[in-house]
Amino acid sequence: MGIMNKVQIIVAIAILVSAPAIGKPLKFLTANVGNMTISSASHDRQFKISEYDLPVLKDNIAAINPDVVFLQEIDGKGKQQEKRIFGKKYQTRCSEDMCTAINGDVLEFIGECEGEGKGYMLCAARVLNSKKIEEKCSEEKSGYVCVSKRTLASNEVVKLFNVHGASPADDKGFSKRSGQICGILDMMKKFQKAGFIIITGGDFNFDPVYESKQYNKKNDRSDPLFNLNVCWGDMFSAPDASDLKIVSPNEPTWFTKKVSLLVFDKQLTNSLDHVITNLKSKKCKVLSSDQTRLDVDRTKDGKKRKPFMDHRGVLCDMTLP
Repeated sequence: MGIMNKVQIIVAIAILVSAPAIGKPLKFLTANVGNMTISSASHDRQFKISEYDLPVLKDNIAAINPDVVFLQEIDGKGKQQEKRIFGKKYQTRCSEDMCTAINGDVLEFIGECEGEGKGYMLCAARVLNSKKIEEKCSEEKSGYVCVSKRTLASNEVVKLFNVHGASPADDKGFSKRSGQICGILDMMKKFQKAGFIIITGGDFNFDPVYESKQYNKKNDRSDPLFNLNVCWGDMFSAPDASDLKIVSPNEPTWFTKKVSLLVFDKQLTNSLDHVITNLKSKKCKVLSSDQTRLDVDRTKDGKKRKPFMDHRGVLCDMTLP
């Protein structure tokens, strides 16, 4: 074997050894399921999930098989329905009208969640199989005693922001949503700077494109919506913007009814559901089957069930470090 061949082999081995490990694929789903109440067995309520619909939601999520799920407008303090929706595969945390679920084979919750009453549910999870063990030894009478201590690096911790901004019906002036969303963006910046993995998603009840067209003409700095647009713009449009990116498509996710509550004809209006992350994202899509439910449309006895999804869900493929 010539010298050149030996050098080439050594270089090839060095490249293989130093090449970074390929990250784990992660599937993420966020969906506003629409005023989930299972205290009534009524089957014909618009945008209300009943006992009749609960197995459908469970089957839909199981078929999509996400690793992280954010649900909004779900009764987080109800009859333990999160266990019936997610089953044993997922760890779940619920608060107010939000539930966050993670695949126990990929992630594990750390500590308690927070944010109740602030328009979000913030949980932390650690990435499994990324353990770093530190062994500390000390000399005792019986000899050396060594203790292994588990330490977490910041890039092993995932900050999960499940968002449900104030309803426009209760916040026509945007004062609540301005405080909520600007506060979330500010926390995300700090976590990003500290090196944490961030996944933020949910129903923001805010469409930056639509709202900007409607209100930016005012240029009124006292208007909460103006401040909200500034927060949003600074986060994602500035030349020195962080690695945090909006990965969900700018596609409508919410319907408005054309005539009245009794009319089923609907028209797409705003993109209110957004996904923001500093993870690499291969693709995100707005689920569209039947327009109002998750994209696996289950039927019973050959008959299609009435739609119950208030918003169209957003499904993303991401990559963990």
